[in-house]
Amino acid sequence: MRKTIPVVFVIFAFLFSLALFAQEPYKLPPKEVIDIVDAPPTPRASISPTGDLMLLSEYESMPSIAYMAQPLLRLAGTRITPNYNSRQQTIFYTGLTVISIKDGKKTRIALPKGAKLGSPRWSIDGKWLAFARLTETGFELWVADVKTGKAKALTGPNLNSTVNSGYSWLPGNRLLVYAILEDRGNPPKKSEVPKGPNIQETAGRFAKVRTYQDLLQTPHDAKLFKYYATSQIYEIDIATGKSKKIGKPGVYLYTDPSPDGKLLMVYRVKEPYSFSVPYYSFPHSLEIWDRDGNLVHL
Repeated sequence: MRKTIPVVFVIFAFLFSLALFAQEPYKLPPKEVIDIVDAPPTPRASISPTGDLMLLSEYESMPSIAYMAQPLLRLAGTRITPNYNSRQQTIFYTGLTVISIKDGKKTRIALPKGAKLGSPRWSIDGKWLAFARLTETGFELWVADVKTGKAKALTGPNLNSTVNSGYSWLPGNRLLVYAILEDRGNPPKKSEVPKGPNIQETAGRFAKVRTYQDLLQTPHDAKLFKYYATSQIYEIDIATGKSKKIGKPGVYLYTDPSPDGKLLMVYRVKEPYSFSVPYYSFPHSLEIWDRDGNLVHL
């Protein structure tokens, strides 16, 4: 019996130590602290292009743990949430109210219960709002009539907002949409056996160099960035919902319409991608397109 006591003691001590290191659930602070942290922040205000309306956008002060626990890719100076094919967001809007500056009349935008939105944007004439809505599989593009408060979805969860907002307004209440490629397949897989070394070059002298976060490190990183950042541009008529393709797939940072809306200035990122600077400093071309995506001037 004396010989078995130490053995039992050791087993008990081992099990007790496992219990100590077991993961504990989150603990809540006192109610007074919870009330302060969960108190809704002051809505953000935005004036319409015509100057007669003000938009108040309610938002969450902090993202949920479930959202922040999503897988994250650090590529080319940005952080991509692959499950949604979007740049990681830390602020989501939850309610929109349009107020007449003249008489104070309020119009509440009708949104699905529990909606989480990206930053809303006024149309050029100030009659519509556009915003991205988060779903379980990605972001949808929605528009809302500021006069009636009615809102509707224009696309499925296929917005690509890794290197831009995912959409932009055109004259005539039309939208340019950056969409995920329909036939792009699965993400590139990393080879278990490297094909060669990762090479960095130096000029052999001291020099001041800017430091950036989350740069590309390997050829596989470059493939992943191209996979998630490549999009197809569409033009959508918000009245009818009809869409048409514009141009060919590419990595586009932005597209600006000419004052008359007949031409587009397109910022296209080109390969090879740099391992020393973020995506917005990559090689690029500024192209002038017509509204059908035909190159007019390079």
